[in-house]
Amino acid sequence: MLTYFGVHGNRGVEAMNALGVVPHCLGWLIHDFWKPYLKYEALQALRNQRLLRELKFLFEQCGELWAGKLSRFPLDWKGDPRARDGLEEDVFRQAHAQYRRIAREGRRNHPRRQPSHGRARQEKAACFQAAIGSPFMPTLPKSGQTT
Repeated sequence: MLTYFGVHGNRGVEAMNALGVVPHCLGWLIHDFWKPYLKYEALQALRNQRLLRELKFLFEQCGELWAGKLSRFPLDWKGDPRARDGLEEDVFRQAHAQYRRIAREGRRNHPRRQPSHGRARQEKAACFQAAIGSPFMPTLPKSGQTT
């Protein structure tokens, strides 16, 4: 894992390009959902702390019950003794199926925006749901994205 700190007069993509690390990343970018990161084609995942904060907001402020379930999901598995040394394949499949059931609840309320709808602003829950992917799979760059 690499953490790089740099100073630049600008912010966002311009600064990250000038510092020269992120544009050449061939591994994973783990970040807090700062929008400029989404311009890059590296495999991406959000920090668990950020995901939990977003889910807490959706559950407490928006009454999204699925978000409460999804926020408990990683915490429940973290405490499960079967997860201590890695999951056996059958247990992994069980966990993944559980995750997908919860995510489908959110997706029913907040379907993905159709590409023909342009860049219309979405509800926070819809944006978040589209961004989270799966805790077991990477968030891949959208087709047609360029650096």
